[in-house]
Amino acid sequence: MTGVQTCALPIFEKTALRGLLNDLEIFPEYLDPQDTDGKAFFWFGSGGTITPLHHDPVNLIFVQVYGRKVWQIISPHYTHMLYNYRGVFSEVDIENPDYEKYPLFQRIPIIEVTLEPGDAIFMPVGWWHAVKSLDISISMSFTNYEPRKKMCKPACKLGATLKIPVYKFLQQPLERAYGKEFYQALSDIADQFYQPKN
Repeated sequence: MTGVQTCALPIFEKTALRGLLNDLEIFPEYLDPQDTDGKAFFWFGSGGTITPLHHDPVNLIFVQVYGRKVWQIISPHYTHMLYNYRGVFSEVDIENPDYEKYPLFQRIPIIEVTLEPGDAIFMPVGWWHAVKSLDISISMSFTNYEPRKKMCKPACKLGATLKIPVYKFLQQPLERAYGKEFYQALSDIADQFYQPKN
């Protein structure tokens, strides 16, 4: 495994960069701009930087600002096949899996999507993912959800910002986890706003 990414910084808490949050308006219908301490993260890394296969204990919205990142995503349905013996990390090196040591891993379907500048992805709690920077990369992630607002309301506008291939591939898991109404809301919104790139 090449350079493991360790640069997830809650830099907005104690640095001059905190003022940048005043210039950001990211998903105000879901995120609480007053509750960013320890919940807004700045990611910076060189090309080839890797965040190993893991899951997060909270829902997050991840926004790609500069450069590109490849996300490899695995449903929590396969957790028992991911050799997760401690914490939130898998023992498997997703870039070079050792199928002799981890034979169950070769039966797991992996969803892959590339985030480009301006793309965002919603990653539900418990979903496994590994991330690799293809270029020098700047990203941000947010976990400061507004407690009174639910991510699963049919009025969800977040679908317009998701990478379209991600949630199309996730239709069955999303429907199982959140119901058909949630997935249909995402689909309807994306169909309304998404214009394919030429």
